[in-house]
Amino acid sequence: MKKLFLSFIALLSIALFSACESKDSVSGKAEGTYMTHRTTNMVGLPPQIPFTPIEENVSVNIKAATDTHVNITIPTMSYVFGGQNMVIPDFTISNIPVLDAGDEGVVIVNHEFKENVDGKTVTGTLKAEIEPDGDLDMEVTFKYGTMPFALKQEYESLHD
Repeated sequence: MKKLFLSFIALLSIALFSACESKDSVSGKAEGTYMTHRTTNMVGLPPQIPFTPIEENVSVNIKAATDTHVNITIPTMSYVFGGQNMVIPDFTISNIPVLDAGDEGVVIVNHEFKENVDGKTVTGTLKAEIEPDGDLDMEVTFKYGTMPFALKQEYESLHD
């Protein structure tokens, strides 16, 4: 009985450790929380409709999903449009493939996504580069729910 118990513990330990993503994996190289400066613009907005770009500092969380895929959480944003306060809650883009670019870091190439956020569909594209020194450059273009225009967000790492 004792051998069976010890065998079970050993098997469980192996399963747990192999399930954890390694910093040596492509997704492990991308994983982290990045302090960024975000600029948000509306795409395709007619010139007669004014929109002032939104500039703010936010953190972006990237978590490994598998050795070659990550989940990226886009932070909440609020803005005024047409005299109304608009809020888009934070949402996670899941199962994004990441590519190892060698000495250039890690890249995400034009990933199309569709997520459900608070009963609304969010569709868009994401591309990003994470340099070996930890700098994140990312662009996300998306529509939230029935928005008539897309939002384009550009993220750049902040430096101390």
